[in-house]
Amino acid sequence: MKTSIFGIVTGIALTAMLLNQPMECFAQATNNLRVTAVSADEHGAVTLHWMSQTSTLYRIQCTPQMSETPTWQDLYDWYPSQGSNTFWMDTGNALVTPDINHPHDDPARFYRIVAIGTNETAAPSLSLTSPTNNSLLTGDITLAVSISSTSFVGGLRWFVDGAEFYRSDGQSSTNAALNTCQWRNGQHLLFAVGQSTDGGETTDPNDQDGDPKQSFGVSPVRIATFDNFISDFRATSRFIRPQNSETQTFTAQFASYSSWTLSFIEYFSSNTVRTVTGTGSAMLYDWDGTGDGGTPLADGIYRVFLTATQTTGLLSPEVPTQPANPAIAEALARGATRYLMEPPPMPPVRVNGVWVPWEQVYGPQPLLEVPIPSRYLHGATPLQAQSTVLGGYPSGPSPQDSFTSQTTELQPPRIINLFGGRFGVVYQGHHAGGILTTNPNAFSGPPDGLGDTVRINANTGPFKPLHTPSIIAQNFSWRLQNAGLSKGFVLGDDNVSGDMLRSPIYGGTEIFEQVNIGLIVGHDVYGSNSDFTISLSGPLTSYYPIYHTGVFGYDWVQLAACQFGRGPNLRWIGHLSCNNLQDGVYNDMWDKESLPIGDNLHFFMGATTVSFMVADFGTIWADSMAIGGNAPIMSIKDAWFFAGRQTQGTKLNKRHLPVTFRVAGWQNTFSDTLYEYQDPDSGNPADIVAVDEQVYP
Repeated sequence: MKTSIFGIVTGIALTAMLLNQPMECFAQATNNLRVTAVSADEHGAVTLHWMSQTSTLYRIQCTPQMSETPTWQDLYDWYPSQGSNTFWMDTGNALVTPDINHPHDDPARFYRIVAIGTNETAAPSLSLTSPTNNSLLTGDITLAVSISSTSFVGGLRWFVDGAEFYRSDGQSSTNAALNTCQWRNGQHLLFAVGQSTDGGETTDPNDQDGDPKQSFGVSPVRIATFDNFISDFRATSRFIRPQNSETQTFTAQFASYSSWTLSFIEYFSSNTVRTVTGTGSAMLYDWDGTGDGGTPLADGIYRVFLTATQTTGLLSPEVPTQPANPAIAEALARGATRYLMEPPPMPPVRVNGVWVPWEQVYGPQPLLEVPIPSRYLHGATPLQAQSTVLGGYPSGPSPQDSFTSQTTELQPPRIINLFGGRFGVVYQGHHAGGILTTNPNAFSGPPDGLGDTVRINANTGPFKPLHTPSIIAQNFSWRLQNAGLSKGFVLGDDNVSGDMLRSPIYGGTEIFEQVNIGLIVGHDVYGSNSDFTISLSGPLTSYYPIYHTGVFGYDWVQLAACQFGRGPNLRWIGHLSCNNLQDGVYNDMWDKESLPIGDNLHFFMGATTVSFMVADFGTIWADSMAIGGNAPIMSIKDAWFFAGRQTQGTKLNKRHLPVTFRVAGWQNTFSDTLYEYQDPDSGNPADIVAVDEQVYP
């Protein structure tokens, strides 16, 4: 993938004003990249439209304020062109660190769109096979996609109106479940994005990354109409910490005045723990994490069901006879559901040292398209939406009983006190590749503590960039958050330092001590002579090279300089890279009590051989050990091996190199799951054992 940035948008101001909060799009028009429209929905999500080129890949960035030198944060990455016109919806991003809020929750947001490269191989061809175009959809549906590609396909992402709502691995499932009750009634645009990879990314010295190439394809857009008795069913957050006085606010709209019941059901036991009832044409309920009678509930995962049935009473909310905003009144008179408004003024622009009005440089700003608030759109006649009854709890009226009621389940489940724990991810993929330097020692090997360097099993760099680690990290983050774990951090590239990984006795901060389960992704090499920077015993060890842009060299993080699990929090950590637990270094670290396994770490997961960076790895590993995935819940150890079996062969491993994964730690914990685990029988490093599985072939 080309790393140079071309087609940066930096000039046309587009602003959306919703709920009295300005959302602003800052973009520069070029001959082939121009923002053409911006709009916002009733909840403040912002949709950007821009002129695009086929096969181009984009990055959307944002900043909370403009200045001469704004700080741009990556908002969304690897977004493929949809042809000559592309659109995407901003609903925030909880996959990055720090979180990017939903645009409704920030006072202002400026955007720019960056073309980061083009597809390196023929893009996969995707087509939604279900639903068909112009379908009328009610309740729970399944989206299905067919994929055709000459390369390995994985990493499916699913979108409604340009907002991503689901990720699947593309191997075990090419389907996505969608609850249409969680969107407004009316027309929506559905599509999917798939990634294909040709050649595996690895640091094997004989393979040198396998010359991997990747591309992204997008399915044609399907138009569908959502038609439900219950619509816009949502909650303000996934997690709740009652001890911090946190609550979740649940809202929904009904097609007519209704009696409604909101039920909270414990995930594993299926016991109903809280039931709330009410009447009205809409629901608004704040949940404080208590059960019936106000009893505090145990930490856990809770399914949320809503049933609404038309009843006697007002058929619609009270509608003001005349909206205060004349633009809304005029649009209502035309039968429209959206109205146009003038954008707020943009700050002046500095040209040749002189501040001049924005419009004088970039021209007038387009009008903004804003949805009319739903309270003005309710008519006197209730919508006759067909009832849909979902499987599970509680039972509701069947479709033949009534066309004016519905039962639906909110996805994903809600969590009390982050049941399942917190996770953290560190990745490195932005290596310098063919960077030139006049200093022959710029990319020297790791120091050995004796004034020389350690001999490693590959060249000393700079290594080729890796495309996939950021995607693995975000897929892992996406799936675990949906399954009830909280994101501690997802840090990559220049945001990662070696001291984040090292033990305090080596000057580090042990960032993974902040979380319960961790994942490290990137290059790794191993040494063949002693490293006396660790101890006088000079253990052999493997090395994780940390690269920072503009620095000619690596900060080599010795695995033996890490002591994961020294503190009370971190239980499990996986390291997806080559040879980090290679037999020679593992045995020498074990002999010299230098394994990176502290008394509180249950086990460390890695590889004894070459391994491959595969986009689906994060999805599959998360799905295999957490609720809501495409596989039964496994032990964390078995899930590591399963993800290896699913990803380390086929078209990525073209030379059919054997791949062996290893889990090392305290044996009594090897049956741990995310939700049930036991304290390790630690204390004597001689008791640490390892289990291997050849995951390919």
